[in-house]
Amino acid sequence: MKDLQTCRNMERLCRQRASSFPGERWKHLAEAEMWHHKAMDLIAEHHIECNQPVDKVTESRTQPRS
Repeated sequence: MKDLQTCRNMERLCRQRASSFPGERWKHLAEAEMWHHKAMDLIAEHHIECNQPVDKVTESRTQPRS
């Protein structure tokens, strides 16, 4: 999750630069958008990892025997 924080911080920094340097606003907003998409990709990867199906071996160990 530290990578996610880094992406969010970089996005915020780029947006601040866009407001501080109007001549290069387009460049900084594009970079902020890139960081935003990287953050979304990290969130999606984390969601997929957390929702993986349980391994059959692990599943059989946790189920009560009939």
